[in-house]
Amino acid sequence: MIERVSTAPRPRRGQRKDVAGEFIEAIGDEKLRARLAELLRARPKGLQLISAILDYSPFLSRIAGTHPEWLFEALAEVPELHLARLIDEMSRAAASAEDDLTIMPALRHARRRVALLVALADLGGLWALHEVTEALTRFADAAVALATEFVLRDAHRAGRLFVPDPKNPGKDSRFVLIAMGKHGARELNYSSDIDLIALHDPVGAHVASGTEPDALFARLTQRLVRLLQSRTDDDYVLRVDLRLRPDPSSTPPSVPLAAA
Repeated sequence: MIERVSTAPRPRRGQRKDVAGEFIEAIGDEKLRARLAELLRARPKGLQLISAILDYSPFLSRIAGTHPEWLFEALAEVPELHLARLIDEMSRAAASAEDDLTIMPALRHARRRVALLVALADLGGLWALHEVTEALTRFADAAVALATEFVLRDAHRAGRLFVPDPKNPGKDSRFVLIAMGKHGARELNYSSDIDLIALHDPVGAHVASGTEPDALFARLTQRLVRLLQSRTDDDYVLRVDLRLRPDPSSTPPSVPLAAA
């Protein structure tokens, strides 16, 4: 990324002279500190970009301060490849998660890393607006899919729902999510929530004997939302709005297909 940085926000009036330099000097890992300093040597636009990120955004400043290695990797790698790697790592971590306490950090760590990467590529002039919104939407697609697969897989393990292929639990599960609004249009911005409509087929779904399909899919949808938007020490992944479903005041979180 660093070789492609062509611009950076101007410093705020009264800003400290060397925000990036002070940040680098404060890194405790001597090897990482030296590598980051070398990466930025003779690259004033890169230093200005880091200073802007640290000075203008408390959220990104906390991320970089807690994980300076994430900042280094984002600057050192090709951003398009870095985004793909982050999503792939999130996918593998989520696929092996066995409970909420393992999948929630995996999704949240990826979200913070993607936020840092996208902001650097955006403010550094590497990506146009449509590339920024596509990257944010691509991450949202992956996070929603992984959280959905997790709740379906967990319901299968618990014997409440049978899915034909536990490695691909969404296939033939009779559960559908539709992205609406900016998410559906692939125009998510930094502060967007995501609008989802959840639908299920109570007749075609293979639920456990004695289990009411509508109630089961309502609980699965509520759990999916909690996985994504509950705030933890690692923040949240995405804010979810289910109110675009038909008659949201009187329908369950997941609507039977016949009623949609």
